[in-house]
Formats: sequence, structure tokens, C-alpha cells
Amino acid sequence: MAAPFSLALGSSVTATVTSVNSVGNSPESPAGNGAVIIVWYVPDAPLSLTNDAIVTSRSQIRFTWQDGISNGGKPVLEYRVNYDQALGAGYIILYSGVTVKEYLASVNIQGGKIYKFTVEARNVIGYSPAS
Repeated sequence: MAAPFSLALGSSVTATVTSVNSVGNSPESPAGNGAVIIVWYVPDAPLSLTNDAIVTSRSQIRFTWQDGISNGGKPVLEYRVNYDQALGAGYIILYSGVTVKEYLASVNIQGGKIYKFTVEARNVIGYSPAS
């Protein structure tokens, strides 16, 4: 077996192939080229989650965000908004399927409580870490 090696994304790969069965090994194939290393992954976490103080009131909270630095090699399809219900007991999904970089929440908002929100971006591979 060959020693481990590393390749950069987009690198061209040249390889040979040998088959093995109960009779033995086949002759090595001619070197071939044509494979390109492509790796897709989940997007980076959304950035700059910001309260819109002009719209936010006693009955609603509006916030916006920006995409993370990388989309993971595939377009972001949607966002998922999570919140902690002002209880500090962990985040739950408030809404998924958001297709714009803003959300207006009006979920049982009570005065004097601190509400925390996170946003996750999704591409075909899966969801990003939370913002």
C-alpha cells in the first residue's frame, strides 16, 4: 500500500489500478488522469446576526444576518432560525425554510426577558453550525 498523501481541492489525480482476486493480482493498468478532487461540505455559520432596532418592539423582534465565509461548495438553500424562549434552557427550532437573510419573530414575547436567537444555513450536504 502506498504512503498517505494529501491533495489540494481541484488537484488533478493520476492513478493506476490493479485488480486482486483468489488467483492473484492483475497487471497494473496504464496511468490514467481525469479525476479531480472535489469536496463539498456544510456551509460556514452565518455571520453578523443583528437586531433591527427600528422594527423590534414589544410584540416582535426582527433580525438580519450575512452568509458565512464559505457556502461549502454548494449554494445555500435555506436558513433555520432557533431561539432559547428566554428560559436559558437551550435552543429550539423556531422556523426552518427561511430563504432570505432576515426573520421577524413574534413568539410570545414578554417584557423584561432576554431572547437569544441563532441561525443555521443549509446546502445539499446539511446544516452549518449555529451563528
